[in-house]
Amino acid sequence: MDDMAPTYEERGDGDDPIRLLAIRDTPLSVDEVLGAVGDDAAGGTTLFVGTVRDHDGRPDAAVTGLSYSAHPTAGAELRRVAEKVAADFPVRALAAVHRVGDLRVGDIAVVVAVACPHRGEAFRGEPPADRRPEGPGSDLEAPDLRRRPRGLGRRVGAPIAPTWPRSRGRGPL
Repeated sequence: MDDMAPTYEERGDGDDPIRLLAIRDTPLSVDEVLGAVGDDAAGGTTLFVGTVRDHDGRPDAAVTGLSYSAHPTAGAELRRVAEKVAADFPVRALAAVHRVGDLRVGDIAVVVAVACPHRGEAFRGEPPADRRPEGPGSDLEAPDLRRRPRGLGRRVGAPIAPTWPRSRGRGPL
């Protein structure tokens, strides 16, 4: 691991709905994240798995991989967003893990799981794209744990030259 990819990990106990938060430089496990949110009182669990794709959404923008780096405060930002989701929704359990380092197409970059008493609540605990905050500090909508936390950077590897995507300023994961 290089100095631009610090790791962070915390695990909660049964009383804390935030069961697992991590930023790692090793491959992520969907089973670990899903297992972390297991709760007998939960009737619905949603799982999001973000992977590296082979394009950047523009014509002729082929991608061969991504390189994620993390600011030392990225873990605290991940915690802040998880706390907001847990406060705003009836979350029984929540886990979010993000990868740093060099990833290839197909690699898992982020895994998020939310367990709630009912399945509809579980889906709302992980808001759809049209409910994402539109700017820094926007509290009008629920935060989205699927987006990168502030402090996690991404460099796109293209066949010809790497580029830095512009920040959308939309907040976490």
